[in-house]
Amino acid sequence: MLNTRIHDIIHALEPLQVLNRPWYSDPNIWIALASVITLFFSFLTIKLALDQRELAILPLLGLYFRSKPKSDGSTEYKIRIRNLGKGAAVNICIEPILLIFKTNSAKDTYRIILEITAPNYLVESEERDLLQRVEKNGKMMTNYDMQAYLNPEFANHDSPIQLSFENALGEKYESTILTGKSGISIIMPPHKNDLLHKLTNWL
Repeated sequence: MLNTRIHDIIHALEPLQVLNRPWYSDPNIWIALASVITLFFSFLTIKLALDQRELAILPLLGLYFRSKPKSDGSTEYKIRIRNLGKGAAVNICIEPILLIFKTNSAKDTYRIILEITAPNYLVESEERDLLQRVEKNGKMMTNYDMQAYLNPEFANHDSPIQLSFENALGEKYESTILTGKSGISIIMPPHKNDLLHKLTNWL
């Protein structure tokens, strides 16, 4: 429809060029321009309504560490995930965290795998412990805890944690949380990566 209106404007200008009349003297030009402006503001109104709907059901996932005293006098630390948003988050996936330690003679690569306990969803204000598995150089380790490398109380560097999840309508989002010596912060809020979302945001 927008292309049609633009074509109408070009078509209306043609006889004016022949008659050497100013383009603004033809009322058809103003009618076509008004139609284009109306269409543009209609698009903005629809986009605003969609954004408001999205915010109303948008999950926002955060992480924190919980300490718990053990019977032997030591302290146990658990990393927990919490839904800080208004809508449910489903199909939550956390990308493995890669840590590389180099010495003079070797290089060890660790993958910290964090998973949410079943069921794989969090409603508003719900939180849960994350399960941890560790791989060293591609081999799964048993009874190996590396949360200290992520916990702000002990970490000497920062690690980004990539999350993906869906809202109640099945729309997929991604976000990034930074944890480590600088504390815990959401450095990239939930966002969509599809082309249509990028296009509408640009407009």
